[in-house]
Amino acid sequence: MNNLRLIVTITTLVSAALGYGQGMPPAKDLLLARQVFTALRPNVSKELKVTDSQMKRIEEAFNGGLHVEGDKVMLTISGGSGDSLDEMAAQALKVLDGGQTARLKEIWLQEQGSLAILEPAFAKQLGITKEQTAQADKIAESIAAKIMDLFQDMSGDHEAAAKKVNALRDDARKQFDAILTADQKKSLETMKGKPFKQDKPG
Repeated sequence: MNNLRLIVTITTLVSAALGYGQGMPPAKDLLLARQVFTALRPNVSKELKVTDSQMKRIEEAFNGGLHVEGDKVMLTISGGSGDSLDEMAAQALKVLDGGQTARLKEIWLQEQGSLAILEPAFAKQLGITKEQTAQADKIAESIAAKIMDLFQDMSGDHEAAAKKVNALRDDARKQFDAILTADQKKSLETMKGKPFKQDKPG
């Protein structure tokens, strides 16, 4: 079976799926950064007070396929590993305690914004309707296709591709914002919690 290879650029929170079998990865995997990868960003792990022991257990949850190199996380998942990316990510999140998990969700929401409605559990919490879900899925599929086209033509220039992907994600976020009602937008802002100081680009 083919391996699934992901490059997660922590500074931009881009998840790039490369070599994903013969088809396109789910749109959610191209647009929405997973919470566990957000926790690996140096200033986020510091905010959460993630211990060395916890970090080691998070890495172990990915069956040895997770390698952190500065701002980047390289993830390789063997097709025969038996565990899906969702299962491994869920297992990794269990390493964090309640307070860490709650704060991580706030930081994640600050960074993802309305893109978070691609996560079914969050969409349910925000009261997203079936009609809104259908609209979001249509937008996500369109943007995801453009992202895959970028990865096929990036010629190894991951930094340039990441900037273009971020622009596409910003476009998707604006379209998602337009889907939400005023009350949903207000609830989303409340869920973001205390503002988190982001890394400066550079």
